[in-house]
Amino acid sequence: GGEGELGAMPHQIRGSLRQFSLLSITGNAYDKCTACSDVVVEWYRKKDWDFVVDALNKPAHLEEVTGLAKMKKEAEDFDVDIEWDDEDDDA
Repeated sequence: GGEGELGAMPHQIRGSLRQFSLLSITGNAYDKCTACSDVVVEWYRKKDWDFVVDALNKPAHLEEVTGLAKMKKEAEDFDVDIEWDDEDDDA
């Protein structure tokens, strides 16, 4: 997570009722994150609430802005010809 107005912002908060504790988990930044990537922050700073409205009104908007849509399309178009061997080699 990054440093925000209220301090460190973890990516996840996990809790344990048994131990009555919370664990803040942070990880490496992902350049296609639809929440905190640099491009999302930059667009928000430029467009302010218009960016938020676009994101709410167009479900795929954040995926387009971050490049996630392009990455997903490339993954779908990736043609791999895999032959699975169903026979047991030990037999």
